[in-house]
Amino acid sequence: MLLQIREKPFSAYSYTKQPKKNAGREWIFWEGHYDNKIVINTGPNNLSRTLLLDPESKSIRNSSDHDMRDVGICGLLRQLIAVSNDLDSLRDAHVRYFSSTTVGDRNCEMLEVTFDSKREGVDFHKIEIFVDREWGFPTRLVMYDFPVSYSKDLPILESYTYVITGMNQGLEDATFSYRNARYGFKSYVPSLSQEESQFMIHVARAAGCDKYAQPNK
Repeated sequence: MLLQIREKPFSAYSYTKQPKKNAGREWIFWEGHYDNKIVINTGPNNLSRTLLLDPESKSIRNSSDHDMRDVGICGLLRQLIAVSNDLDSLRDAHVRYFSSTTVGDRNCEMLEVTFDSKREGVDFHKIEIFVDREWGFPTRLVMYDFPVSYSKDLPILESYTYVITGMNQGLEDATFSYRNARYGFKSYVPSLSQEESQFMIHVARAAGCDKYAQPNK
């Protein structure tokens, strides 16, 4: 998945590359716009429909346990900070530090935190946090459930790996306009207000990337 994220105002564009059945799927969330909903292009394998969905809708919640604003490295950091500040939940935790490990071809440090049993505030058995030495950010996280008797491997609850290709690039509004010529969204988005639709047209045209603009005669 390709992700482009702007923290203020929080905005995200996503393009799915794998798995193949979902290739071409796109979504945009721009805080304060799109009626605070997610614009989704279902992708060529789903007849390329463009939809507008509430982040709290059942279809979105069924696909993720996290809030839309948790997407990306900063969202991951906020969650890790919240966990580390809850000292009561960390009592009796087993912590190990590995000074040298890798994620792909990146040199990392790794922190492993393990709990012996479930209790309030702790719903996982073990978490591995990999921090990229150059960037200083967590770029991989794996959270494991408690073991089951018939399996040698710990069940994975969540797993994220980020490959950072750029930081502080000054992403402009056009990056988060569905009218952007680089994207596959339809020109008509059901349920999108006329005011918001006109705003997105203005944003894309001002940046010279509105694929639906008529050429000047």
